[in-house]
Amino acid sequence: MTLQFVVLHAMVSPDGHLSDAEVLASSDSSKNQHALDRLANWQNRPMMRDAQQPGTAPQSHELFFTFQFAVPAGS
Repeated sequence: MTLQFVVLHAMVSPDGHLSDAEVLASSDSSKNQHALDRLANWQNRPMMRDAQQPGTAPQSHELFFTFQFAVPAGS
């Protein structure tokens, strides 16, 4: 079994939604879209909760994600 990876960069809005997702690096470009699709379903729940706290200023955040895919040997 070998590991393949995709490194993504995205911005997260104060309400926890992603934007501007992009691939930064990949060991196998055929995995890129799968990683982007998985990321599209992600929401940062703690950020959403913090954005609703009195006295806090909503902020966007820059995040990096690394997806690893286990691929059977010989695939």
